[in-house]
Amino acid sequence: MNVEFVRRIGKAEISTKHLNLTDINGKTYGMHFPPHKTKFIVVDQGGRQFEAQKHHTNQIWGNLRKWYEANNIKEGDLIKVKFDPNERINNQYVLHLEIIEKPQISVEEREEKCAAEIPLEFEKQLEDFIEANLKLIEPGLQLYVDDSGNKGRQYPTDVGNIDLLCVRPNGDFVIIELKRGKTSDKVVGQISRYVGWVKQNLAGNRNVYGIIITHDFDDKLKYAVMANDKLSIKYYRIKLEFVSEKQIKEEL
Repeated sequence: MNVEFVRRIGKAEISTKHLNLTDINGKTYGMHFPPHKTKFIVVDQGGRQFEAQKHHTNQIWGNLRKWYEANNIKEGDLIKVKFDPNERINNQYVLHLEIIEKPQISVEEREEKCAAEIPLEFEKQLEDFIEANLKLIEPGLQLYVDDSGNKGRQYPTDVGNIDLLCVRPNGDFVIIELKRGKTSDKVVGQISRYVGWVKQNLAGNRNVYGIIITHDFDDKLKYAVMANDKLSIKYYRIKLEFVSEKQIKEEL
């Protein structure tokens, strides 16, 4: 079956340089593509060729980063995806990706976007710190690496990107999600979807747990998490002090 659809590139795709096989209306096409880990030759509108591979049910990943970079793909770009299962290059399946629209961003939108990104930079630094110090979350906790060598930081799934996908020494999975100002219902729903996806696609007989990281105590979040014994909350505290030279010398 030939497949052809259009989609707008989302923020999560830009972050990890993957492609969801879902059209602009939310219809998924992954079931019409070859199985997980099948390799592709990606051809852009200029005829340039790149390597990639199928990732689980509904994504293309692998070296798709080079296609993103060569075509300067940005969030909001409209892409046409075409796949003919009978087409081959060097005995590999072929995926055609064509840019059909690159939306113009107004000055007002650009200023608003820049303002919104300021707190997200701190979230990135927090994510960096957690990744480098997973033992502070749980002793022995490690970042997951799948059989293709993809690491569990911003790990793409069919339902969104997992902030940090980790494993315990006994093999159980632990999903770490930063609350990032989301409502309690939204973050619990999000991490629950990730737990379900990991159970179905990665875990096998192993358990899957979720940890929500936040700095605000929230009764709604507490009660929502209490309903699922596989979910928990951890709070972080940051202390910033401004001191004089005299105070510093007194502490030496």
